[in-house]
Amino acid sequence: METILIIAQILVLVCLSALSIYLIIVLVRVRSSLEEFEKSWQQIATKSAPVLENLEVITRKAKEISTSIDDQVEMVRSSVRSAKEIVDNVVLFERRVQQELEGPVLEGVAWVAAVYKGI
Repeated sequence: METILIIAQILVLVCLSALSIYLIIVLVRVRSSLEEFEKSWQQIATKSAPVLENLEVITRKAKEISTSIDDQVEMVRSSVRSAKEIVDNVVLFERRVQQELEGPVLEGVAWVAAVYKGI
């Protein structure tokens, strides 16, 4: 019976040794995978820094362009308002001139027509 126990102990120790060796191999592979992941992550971090800087520059330039466009639109609006005011003033001036001159001109034309008919 003792020999069976010794054989069983030896088998258990062999199985535990095999399991330990397998776990060591798995842990080495996990470590290798983690090292590869770390290298990949460092490469991503290294390569993404310039991209993020470029994105920041592009964002800043887009904001400047947007501000410039807003300024230009406001200048155009101001110019249109000024042109409208000028046109309104010209129309008002034309009406005043027409009101002031229409009566005397018609009287003059009527007088000339009367003089012409009288001759």
